[in-house]
Amino acid sequence: PFSDAHGTITRFIAMGYDITDRKRYELELKVAARLDKLTGLPNRALLHDRLQQAIARSGRVPGYQFALMFLDFDRFKIINDSLGHEVGDLMLKEIAARLKASLRTNDSISRDIDGSTVARIGGDEFVIILDSISGPEGAAVVAQRLLDVFHDPYQLAGHEVRSTASIGVVMSDAKYSKADDMVRDADTAMYEAKARGKACFVMFDKTMQEAVQNQLQTEIDMRIALATGQFRLAYQPIVTLEDGQLCGVESLVRWQHPTRGLIPPDQFIHIAEETRMILPLSQWILEESCRQFMQWKKQAPDRAPQYISVNLSRIQLTEPDLVERVLAVITAAGMRPDELQLEVTETEIMQNRVVATRALKQLKAHSIRLAMDDFGTGYSSLSCLYEFPFDVLKIDRTFIANLGRGREFVALAHSVVTLAGHMGMTCVAEGIETDDQIAILQSMDCICGQGYRFGRPMDADDLIAGLWRRQTVKHVA
Repeated sequence: PFSDAHGTITRFIAMGYDITDRKRYELELKVAARLDKLTGLPNRALLHDRLQQAIARSGRVPGYQFALMFLDFDRFKIINDSLGHEVGDLMLKEIAARLKASLRTNDSISRDIDGSTVARIGGDEFVIILDSISGPEGAAVVAQRLLDVFHDPYQLAGHEVRSTASIGVVMSDAKYSKADDMVRDADTAMYEAKARGKACFVMFDKTMQEAVQNQLQTEIDMRIALATGQFRLAYQPIVTLEDGQLCGVESLVRWQHPTRGLIPPDQFIHIAEETRMILPLSQWILEESCRQFMQWKKQAPDRAPQYISVNLSRIQLTEPDLVERVLAVITAAGMRPDELQLEVTETEIMQNRVVATRALKQLKAHSIRLAMDDFGTGYSSLSCLYEFPFDVLKIDRTFIANLGRGREFVALAHSVVTLAGHMGMTCVAEGIETDDQIAILQSMDCICGQGYRFGRPMDADDLIAGLWRRQTVKHVA
């Protein structure tokens, strides 16, 4: 401003700036920060805000209900890894488009109108807030409609791919106060859907959360168990069906918990794999198995097994130093490589076929015995048998259990035994429990057998003492 001698402002100079573009840019940044860049859907932050608003509304508006859905897409990782990330991104965009077309969505930043919110919170995980739903029945109708929508294949860059959805659903009538708790429970229900075979939806209930808490406690206990030596090995005999003589032994892990007692593998192995604790556990199993095998040879060379068999996990097969680790254990124990047999299932191989093929061929090149375990429960493809260098084919116990049900089951088992023989593999029948099963398998010229009929898994001293032999050999034809 300019003033005269009396202090009166006579004139002033003002400068103005047009900040329209800056304000628009700031708004765009604010919007972008709350949207997923790839799909344009609300992201985790915006979902959290809307979900918290819905929770607050359900607490103050009588009769208002909403549902939360957590979607994860089956086989997306395989598609992404095999066809490339560009195809994976196209698929995510198509998923977003199908969701928006199937639901009454509200994709604006404001929440002034009713409408379902569809959000992508990361990877192939999508979350939906179903607003003003009638109840669990209404949520179930929407979930089934989405399953139908995602059943159709995708046409992506010249590829036709399929990826069904697993959906977890949780209702607002559980009286949540925190958005994160509701997302957690929907996620838990989604994993239950995967466990039930995928391509389905599951409504959350409290027993699922209890199961998750039990699993978490088991994980904590497992870490302690690894550090304090609570695991032990049991050994199950593998015998020749012609004369019942011991030819090998399978090493099986057991967990002797200080308060819960003996915990069977089916209650902790899957947790070990999910947490990657399977790696140190498997390393201990391999080392202890080889040590025990050499002790048997020194203690009773005339009664010791010819080889010891150890299971490989899916995660071990993908480890780049697997072969080096196995060879180091064999060398430290003083074993010959062909005295160790490693068992893998076809399902484990097919989950990462390229890496598994390379690892198995390298192990075979060092004369380590290889066995396909549980044949008949996975893909059971002849190409798999031809491609991989197996020495042993282990027929799954379900084949053996059905031998007494009819000629067609006998014919099926016989075809597997014949196939193994033609391909130069030794056939081992698992799960043998009766003399009739032994007789049928002998008539097929099946070489070896394993099962409770010859002995349950037992400790090292009982096995080398031949307790199983005295109970069973006299019944073998």
